[in-house]
Amino acid sequence: TLDLKLLHDDGKRPAAKGDTNDLAALIKQADDAMQQRDKDLTARLKSAAGKGPAPSGDPTKPKALRTLEPADAKMAWPVAGEITYHARDTDTTGKPRLGVTWNALPKAVVLAPFDGRAIYVGPAHDHGLVLIMSHGGDYHSVLMGLGHADVTVGQWLLAGEPVGSLADAPDKRSEERRVGKECRSR
Repeated sequence: TLDLKLLHDDGKRPAAKGDTNDLAALIKQADDAMQQRDKDLTARLKSAAGKGPAPSGDPTKPKALRTLEPADAKMAWPVAGEITYHARDTDTTGKPRLGVTWNALPKAVVLAPFDGRAIYVGPAHDHGLVLIMSHGGDYHSVLMGLGHADVTVGQWLLAGEPVGSLADAPDKRSEERRVGKECRSR
């Protein structure tokens, strides 16, 4: 299964403890690291330019990159398969889910759901391999349950680009742990 969470940072910390705080903290840490990385890159570019004009902005950023506006956003499905849970469906504890869960074939190709930048690729608690994308405007997608990722931190992505694939076979224990655990904005 693939879980996709769209998170908005409204500046408030979630009240619940555990997984929600852990993912929110991971997003904040990844955002902070990306900002520092951008500052360091800008400093190196200015230093390399010497007396000439320094390049402005990130030369790898696509010109056609869109900013997520939730009211108008048309997000791509990140994987071919059936939706098993919709956002706002209730979990086993009765809390509304903040994301969508797909049931897809093992090793299915996973796509970027919207234009953005990979800010984290790595393990996250009991979610396995996770990709966090920043879409601007304090919106993030969290793709959970990947088998491998084909992107690197800092890479710009357009909606529909392949970012990796699902794991070889679903881990029933991990799916059982995931039921009832949702992410919230930090």
